[in-house]
Amino acid sequence: MISTLILCTLLCFSCKGQTLNNFSNDNGYLEDKNAFDTDFTNHFPNKIECDSTTRTSNLAPEINKVGFLLYEYDVEQNKFDIINAMAKKKSLAKYDAKDSCLLIVHRFETDEPFDNEPILDSSLLDKTCYGDKYPIPNFLSYAPKSKNTVILDDSFIVYVFEAKNKTNSKKFKMKTFLQMPKAWSNGYSKGMAISEKNRNVIYWSIMW
Repeated sequence: MISTLILCTLLCFSCKGQTLNNFSNDNGYLEDKNAFDTDFTNHFPNKIECDSTTRTSNLAPEINKVGFLLYEYDVEQNKFDIINAMAKKKSLAKYDAKDSCLLIVHRFETDEPFDNEPILDSSLLDKTCYGDKYPIPNFLSYAPKSKNTVILDDSFIVYVFEAKNKTNSKKFKMKTFLQMPKAWSNGYSKGMAISEKNRNVIYWSIMW
């Protein structure tokens, strides 16, 4: 009984992935990044240069949750300007975080470690306004609550670089995800979210 409880606890936490505080000499970043196919993370930086970062790595295909997010805070101005210009040039679509209709994958997820993500409002699963939208992440950060914790605020613009309504990964096999519109019942997307106001940058790639 005790061993079963321990196993269940580990599974709950592994479904949430892991978030780590990183610094410029953190080799763990590359280890996490290399768990995914290169074309899934090729827009991420080659190394950590920002002094204040967190990251989230999800490897739970059994619940349609595979992804990698890197949060950089208060990026140095010159570097930020280069990143911001690149994101604008590369984007397939961009969305204001204040948009009232965003197609969010795992939209009912919270930062509670034992949250089983119940459907809280079925009317949000397939709205007419999703028709021309590309899926984006929930953008939760599971770091301890602090000034660096980001849950996407109104200053962010979300840039989508690529999105497909199917997965092409041999590594991660997933069933139909019922919390998405039928046209996006499986898929992947990647891009960046940027706050010019705070010079915060989020690199993201998700698969469901």
